[in-house]
Amino acid sequence: MTLFIVLAIVLPAGLLIVSLANEVIDFYHHLEEMIKTGRL
Repeated sequence: MTLFIVLAIVLPAGLLIVSLANEVIDFYHHLEEMIKTGRL
């Protein structure tokens, strides 16, 4: 029962972390492109 509770907590948290990481990576790439075009 405790294993199920741990999975129920860890899985949504893991998905949230992955989605946040993807947003940060996309933002970083966008920022990098803006810097490159600005310097060119």
